Amino acid sequence: MMISERRRRRWWQSAAGLLLLLSVILANLGLAGTVLAFLPPSEQPGGNYTYFVQRSREKRARGKREQAAAKETARELRRQNWQRFIRRQGNSGAWQVSSWNTITGTPHRVSRITPPSFGEGVWRRLFGSEDELIDYATRFVEENKDLFRLGESEIQLVRVAEQSGIFYVDFQQVYQNIPVYGSRIWFQFDDSYRLLSFGADSYPGIEELETRPLIDEIKARQIVSEHLGTSSPAESDGESQSELVILPARFEDDLEYFLVWMLDMPGGIWRYFVDARSGQIISRLRRSRAGISGTIRGKVLPQFYNDSPAEVGLPDLYVYLMNKNEPIFQALFEDSNTPPANWKAQGLWGYGQPTPPADLSGLMASGHGGPLDPDRGHTGQKVFGYNLAGDYTNLMRPTYLTTPPISFTPSSGSKPILRFWRWLGVYKEYSEDDSGNRTSFDRASVEISANRGITWDTVWSNATSQIEDPFYLEGSSGWNLQLFDVSPFINDSSQEIRLRWGMGPTDSSGIFSGWNIDDIDILESLINPNDTVRGNFKTDASGNFQFPATWPGKNVFPNKLVIAAKLAGKYVEVYNEDSWDAVWVVENINDPNFQDPNYTYFIWDPENPNNAIAPADPDSLSVYFRISSYNELNVYYHINRMLRYIKEIDSKYDGMWRGGKKGPIKAVVKWGDYYTNAFWTPENRIYFGEGDGKVDGYRDFSLFADIIYHEYTHAITESFYSFFLPPADPGLATTSTDTTTQQPQLTTELDAMHEAFSDYWAAALTHDPANGIDGAKIGDGGFWIGHDYVRNINTDEDRPLKYPDDYGDDAYANSLILSQAMWDVRKKLAAEGREKIADIIFHKARYAGSTSFCDYLQAVLDQESRLYHDPNTAIMIKDQFGKHGISRIPLAPTNPVATVSDRAVHLTWEAPPDEDIVGYHVYYRTENDIETSREDPSVQKDAGNTTSFTITGLTNETTYVLKVKSYNKYGTESESSDYVYATPYDPKTRAGIVYQENDSSLGTCFISAIRMR
Repeated sequence: MMISERRRRRWWQSAAGLLLLLSVILANLGLAGTVLAFLPPSEQPGGNYTYFVQRSREKRARGKREQAAAKETARELRRQNWQRFIRRQGNSGAWQVSSWNTITGTPHRVSRITPPSFGEGVWRRLFGSEDELIDYATRFVEENKDLFRLGESEIQLVRVAEQSGIFYVDFQQVYQNIPVYGSRIWFQFDDSYRLLSFGADSYPGIEELETRPLIDEIKARQIVSEHLGTSSPAESDGESQSELVILPARFEDDLEYFLVWMLDMPGGIWRYFVDARSGQIISRLRRSRAGISGTIRGKVLPQFYNDSPAEVGLPDLYVYLMNKNEPIFQALFEDSNTPPANWKAQGLWGYGQPTPPADLSGLMASGHGGPLDPDRGHTGQKVFGYNLAGDYTNLMRPTYLTTPPISFTPSSGSKPILRFWRWLGVYKEYSEDDSGNRTSFDRASVEISANRGITWDTVWSNATSQIEDPFYLEGSSGWNLQLFDVSPFINDSSQEIRLRWGMGPTDSSGIFSGWNIDDIDILESLINPNDTVRGNFKTDASGNFQFPATWPGKNVFPNKLVIAAKLAGKYVEVYNEDSWDAVWVVENINDPNFQDPNYTYFIWDPENPNNAIAPADPDSLSVYFRISSYNELNVYYHINRMLRYIKEIDSKYDGMWRGGKKGPIKAVVKWGDYYTNAFWTPENRIYFGEGDGKVDGYRDFSLFADIIYHEYTHAITESFYSFFLPPADPGLATTSTDTTTQQPQLTTELDAMHEAFSDYWAAALTHDPANGIDGAKIGDGGFWIGHDYVRNINTDEDRPLKYPDDYGDDAYANSLILSQAMWDVRKKLAAEGREKIADIIFHKARYAGSTSFCDYLQAVLDQESRLYHDPNTAIMIKDQFGKHGISRIPLAPTNPVATVSDRAVHLTWEAPPDEDIVGYHVYYRTENDIETSREDPSVQKDAGNTTSFTITGLTNETTYVLKVKSYNKYGTESESSDYVYATPYDPKTRAGIVYQENDSSLGTCFISAIRMR
């Protein structure tokens, strides 16, 4: 069947049209896939938004009356669903809707306004378990499916948690077992298992969506890889994640649904959304005891880049004790006239002595850069290398050097550690976008297979980093020791493994010397039975470590031992993009009780000029250690310091996790080339730019403690939100136009909350007034060259920002509203020596997963009540937040009644049971003045703290629409009362008309606003 040109154009417009809406909704609401940077980006990625602008115009072209009619219909449906719920509960005064999600027609938050009855829920607490809470919540959804707009078969449990006697149960919506992006159904119970509050951001009307994908995940990845300009991974690897999801999209007040592949690509910078039916890229988002003992310490900068270094213990650092007496595998330690047997060398891989050219003219003409090959091995003359006489080539496919099969049987008492020495040069193009993403680069890798080479896992790759081993440390030999725990890639049934080193793929921008490899071994490392996750021994809070004097499975302790450590631990691994990664190795120990402090009391000191020289020792001991700068030590120490404080105030918090997977965050220092930002990505990575050092520019980000705390807080905050996809309407959202791309951008309260939390904790951990350090000034101490600071969360010097008056288009500016409120509370408590209370309740309130300022305040008050129950503290918190316009939404007035007369309407109403109410606002407009989701033309009158008000000066024979809202002393309004329609009259002509209709518009702390301009 032929398709007309007009229909074809319409089809392409529809496909392209998804680009705008999803970029807008996802890029700003999807914090699960958002890159959170310390400094605001100058622009955001996007695509062709023509279709979405047109679609929004078409929707608006229906006319205000048609939109108003649709809104009235939706309002009536919400009213009916709520009334049915109240009748089922049998007590109309027990529950109050704090806010509705006007996109989905579901109650965003419902709170109990009367205390639970005695005995309610007690049997579940006494005789049940947390499973009873899940069952209760599931039945509750089924019994009230009209209110939730779904049933128990359409929800899936994602979290059960408890904090300070509050139990949190969260579900996500699924349709045919596919998660619905942005959905959340939640419940909160007290310590007697009585329901306190609940809410739903669920999506109705998905029934007609086709859920059979026409392209699979591998094809979607190929599409994305082509878009990125890289070779396509055939399968997901350890750094990639994917999921088939249903994506809601909103055009004005209409919802549409799409089946998409959500792909988190390696590197953590990008999350892609690919239409699972058409294959179109819809959008992408920018989104880390007796026996041998010792101490590891390092020198760090306590606060600023120019501080005097302080020596500190390095806590939670992994330390390995390896058996060199019985290596699992060993190669290239001695020269041979022939290549080692059974190695497979592709392309220009070869064995022999490197012969770097004496005349560089030919190399330079072909695009050579960086260091040359060595002229000998690390030990001896010969190595394995790629092109021993020159460089690798441009535009080459991956080419591998592969070991023969290595016999290996996993042991319960030890695990394999791969070591080798490398001399490596890999080029990358110096072109980056605003997030430091490389536009082009060459790749080198180390890979492992535990299934006879059928599939391979990446142990290491340069990702997008340039590698210049001989240039990193002046005066060194250029050979760099590598150390990798490969046990995570090996299963219990493995009988053999293979290793391979990859050169390529490469781009067309330049060439370096490539791989040179020497002295390879795989050693057994002693397993710590107390570490059930990684099996590693680690340092304590002071940097001390200790190994046992026995080796499981061996009658005699090995007499040739190696102790090694990298700057990697339980909670963070640190890498330097511009230099060698920090490493420390003590070789050839022959005593299981070795205690020599010359070799086991170690200080990483970047200013030690001999930090790469192994000292001579009569006992044949050798020590090898490297550290290139304070950057790595700073990041490692300060992240661990912050985490230890969080664990001190919350013993249940166990480091970083995402999606149920616990593991260390990866931090990269010296990121980019003069890159002037730092950012956290959802793949659990933090990147610290090296700065540009210019006036009005920035110094190195990893040399400032508050910047490190700010970025790591993003990771901690995200751990409280990773169990669900972000809700569709998380509070006040604003739309602006990016001045560079002319594309619409959204800012949500959840974005601002992330930044506010990060600034607060940066301030709390650096504030030291006794030593003249004002922690409230974020980015001070010379970080922003020529300026005092980047942001100030202390309101003593600046005018307090207020919500929503000062709420605009920038998440960083908006965050100051909340961070200033939090800091004001901390200052009040600090005056009484109780500032730690602020830290505790602000941290634990994040368990609630709040998505708006007002919701977070309620969570803070809940924690204060559970932990301390001090009325004066609660009032102080309300006052400090209220000073910034953040307060609990008061209850709405009920039963409005209008009486008409000549050119006047007298309105009365009933006051709700809310002690925070100090007055009421009456609103009126003519029936012809249409109220839309964008505009409310009503006139406001302040009735004071009374329950009646007369509006005069009206026009007879004109129908007016009236409503009333309560407000508290902070100016926060409730939702509207029911609408009343009234027509004033001249008593000489006829009687007036009055009728009433329910309304459920939102209060000022939860504004539905995901709309295109």
